[in-house]
Amino acid sequence: MLGATPLFRPRPRRTCPASPLRITHPLPGSDRGKPTIFACPSLHHRALQGADSTTGITCAHSFTSTAEPLPSFRGRAAEAGRWCGVGDERTDPGETTPHQEQSPLRVWQQRALSVWTRNGTKGIVEAVGGTGKTVLGVRVVAAAVASNTPAVVVVADDTVRAQWLDELAEAAPDCRVAGLGANPRPSAERTWQVAIVTASTIARLRQIASPAQCSNAILVVDDLDRYGGGVLAQILTDQFTSRLALTRALDRDDQAVRSRLLPYFGQAITGCDYPTAHAQALLAPVTVIHIGVELDAKERARLTHLDSLVDREYDTLVDSYGAPAKPTEFRTFVDVLATGRGSGAQHANRYLTAVAERATLLAECQAKTDLVGVLPAEVMTATQTIVFADRPVSAAQVHHTLTTHGIPAATTATPPTAAQRTATTDGLNDHSLAVLVEQRVLDPTIPVPGAEIAVLLARHRNHTQLIQRLGRVLRPGSPTRKQLIINVFVSGSVEDPRQDGGSLAASVGPLATETIRTDAAGLTTFLRSWKSAHASDPTPVAATAAPQAPAPTPMQAAAPVPRSIPQSAPGPTQRPVPRPAPGPDPLPQSPRNPDSEQIAELLNELTNLGQIATGEEVGDLIGFTDPSDLRILTETAARDEQLVFIEVGGDSDDLLLLGTAPHTDLPRTRATAARITLWATSSDDPIGALYELMSDLDGVHVPPHRLVQIAAFLRGTTPKALL
Repeated sequence: MLGATPLFRPRPRRTCPASPLRITHPLPGSDRGKPTIFACPSLHHRALQGADSTTGITCAHSFTSTAEPLPSFRGRAAEAGRWCGVGDERTDPGETTPHQEQSPLRVWQQRALSVWTRNGTKGIVEAVGGTGKTVLGVRVVAAAVASNTPAVVVVADDTVRAQWLDELAEAAPDCRVAGLGANPRPSAERTWQVAIVTASTIARLRQIASPAQCSNAILVVDDLDRYGGGVLAQILTDQFTSRLALTRALDRDDQAVRSRLLPYFGQAITGCDYPTAHAQALLAPVTVIHIGVELDAKERARLTHLDSLVDREYDTLVDSYGAPAKPTEFRTFVDVLATGRGSGAQHANRYLTAVAERATLLAECQAKTDLVGVLPAEVMTATQTIVFADRPVSAAQVHHTLTTHGIPAATTATPPTAAQRTATTDGLNDHSLAVLVEQRVLDPTIPVPGAEIAVLLARHRNHTQLIQRLGRVLRPGSPTRKQLIINVFVSGSVEDPRQDGGSLAASVGPLATETIRTDAAGLTTFLRSWKSAHASDPTPVAATAAPQAPAPTPMQAAAPVPRSIPQSAPGPTQRPVPRPAPGPDPLPQSPRNPDSEQIAELLNELTNLGQIATGEEVGDLIGFTDPSDLRILTETAARDEQLVFIEVGGDSDDLLLLGTAPHTDLPRTRATAARITLWATSSDDPIGALYELMSDLDGVHVPPHRLVQIAAFLRGTTPKALL
């Protein structure tokens, strides 16, 4: 039975009560077969943060490094699956191990593990948040440890790494986890069994073990959807014979998924969606509330124009260029066509631009901001909420509206410093913050532990984004009241659930045991009754963190709701909504400027790269892996005329950055950036057109080798393959 015999038989020792795991790092002069000291990885002990991870050891364990050989992981895949909890195989009656105390895998986990095993221990498992996808990954790693197979786990950040350490402490107490300090020492022999690396520390893996030392290793990538191309290029190597990726949702229409992830990991494995989570009682039921709002005259005219443009370009693409009518196939066709040349590419790009502009208009209309302003403060401060906005500027406006009405809130509209991120996390943990306003690109590194309400102000761009949003709120457990999903849409638009094809309802499925369509007044009444439905409310949020709005006078309480919010929509009530005293509209709060040191670091790396780089390329170097955070940093530097940038376009959030010098002709430099981007993404023969491009740069000096590298990066290939 795999896992019945520990790999190493430890000598009697005093163990650290904080964690049974051991971060390994052999001390100088240690020999095989002799006791070796290993530092404890407890979160209370920070022995690994210095340059030498063996200094400052708070506690240590001694054990021999002589291993008892166990069966191969790949050769015993079925046994490893049964050890993980699939099937009824038991250990010998006389054996007792920590693994016997683990609960069996859930039905969906067993099914996914079985498919993964039959697929040659390769695949991408999709499972919505809160249903146990990380547990599945931990069990697979524990099985690898039991069969003496090295395992490399890639996680998004240190918070998730700490969760993995805690889970492994239960699943494989005797496993040895690699210490990845600032300067891990190279070793002629691999001494670890599991290496858990983050996006920022993955490069250190090669310092503690060469590919040859873990040529038969298993690779587990948690939250696959959270990594950019720069990180993936470092981890998708041939040295891993077993590969498992875990994700909340896989965007099969994404070019990178089709061309890189599926060929490397193998097939996508259906794990657990929301209907399955409901059927297996893994997540609590929710209530979905649809709120329709109206545009003002100017916004409505703009929407009518964009709708007409989208329809005209759609008809042209289908009738004249053979685009398929099926939505997913149509979008894939248009994305490919847009990267080409000629009239077809022009129509495709006009279509994509109009769709993007329409989505921004609907997400940032004034009516949605007005709706946020009428949310009852006494309800919002008694729970926690995540508001999903679109661009950073709209997230900042929503944040300003909430704080103006006495609701303590934080936002990810600007990239926070480490101190700001810690302050936000602490405020959400101690409930002194009631609301987190997220922009288009989420920041899952900031957890909202008490979130019961999700407010969707911006329509999700695809199914993957919707699942990621809902995963921030929908969690396992038995809440005292139903969690709420408030979907705010523009009536009669493509956002309207009656025209949207029911994407939200289809995703949530039977988990939504109640669906309500109402107006602003009905929402206010519902929220107040929802709050008072249970006497055991969550810990109230300290509302003193933000100024309270003055109590309305009787005349103010009778004031009508702004015309941008429909009052005639059907709902549980038609009573007027009390509102604070009217006054001059405050100016939208501008996002905080990024730290000057961050801008300096960006400019320094841009200089090192020859004054030209993609956003993702330079972002990986300075630790800005979130495209929206990098966008704000880049915009700030561009306002100071320290660089120019241009969007790559298509489905990509990437940017092309060009450095500037004093007295640079900025319009000419922007035109150069646009010319380079068009060549890099759309040229049929980029190498053949390289010399023509360089002659068109109009005096802007760009190293030719960097042009080739950027073209290869944006096309998802290598310079060698491009040449």
